[in-house]
Amino acid sequence: MIQLKSQEFPVTLAFPPQGHWTQLHLALPCLKAWLHENGYDDVEQMDLSVEAFDHFLTPAQLERAKQRVLERLPLERFDTDRLPLGEMRAWRAAIESAASADALIDRVDEAKAILRGADAESDEERGFWDPDRYVPAVRTLYHGLRLVSAAHYPSELTPHNFTMGYSNDSSEDVLAATLDEDQNPFIAFYREEVLPRLVARRPRVLGLSVLYGSQLIPALTLGRLVKEALPDCHITMGGGFLAYIGDKVMSAPRMAEC
Repeated sequence: MIQLKSQEFPVTLAFPPQGHWTQLHLALPCLKAWLHENGYDDVEQMDLSVEAFDHFLTPAQLERAKQRVLERLPLERFDTDRLPLGEMRAWRAAIESAASADALIDRVDEAKAILRGADAESDEERGFWDPDRYVPAVRTLYHGLRLVSAAHYPSELTPHNFTMGYSNDSSEDVLAATLDEDQNPFIAFYREEVLPRLVARRPRVLGLSVLYGSQLIPALTLGRLVKEALPDCHITMGGGFLAYIGDKVMSAPRMAEC
C-alpha cells in the first residue's frame, strides 16, 4: 500500500450557503483537527455561506441584480387593470426593486461596516451596539437580499433561508435546480468566486457540510460544478440534514452527477 504524504493529499472542507451569518459552524474545525491528528496537514476550510452573503451584498452585485430585475420582471408586464393573484409576488418584487435599488446600492457598504464594527475606531464611538445604527444597517442588508431574490425570482434568499421554485422533496426538482441559472444565484457565485480557487488548489477531497434543507441545492450545485472541473476530486457530503435523508438522496437517479 502506498502511503501518501500530507502535501500530496489536500483536503477542502466547505460550509455551503445558506446559514445565518451570525451562527458559526463548528463541525468543520473539528474535522480539520481530527485530520491533522491523523497526519493530514493540508486542510482548508471555506465558509461559503458567509462568502456568498458578502459577495451578493456589494454595490456591484446589487447593481447587477437591479439590471436583472429590469430584464426579468419589467414593470410593463404588470401594466393591467386586473393583476392575477399568481402575479402578486412578482409585482411586489419588481416594484420594491424599482423603489429601493439605488438607495440599497449606496448604503450597503456602510451597513456591512456597521455590523462588523469597522466604522468605529474605539469603544467610545457609536458602533453596531447602538440600535440607532444597528437596526437601519440590518434592514439595509435584509432589503439587499430581497433585491438579489427579485433578480432570481421566484427564488428567495434571506439570512434565515433559501428557497427556489423547486421542491427539496423531489430529486428531479433538486437536480434541475442545480442547472437553472435564472433562479439559482449560486451558479454564478461559484463560477466567479469559488471554482477558480478550487481548480488552483486541486483538492483530492471536497467535504460539504449540510446542516439545513436550505443548503441542499447550493451544496449539490457546487458538487456538480466541481465534478465537471475536477473529475478526480472525491466529493463527500455529511451533516445533520443528510443524517436523515442521506440514503434517500444518494439513491436518487443521476445524483452521482453532483
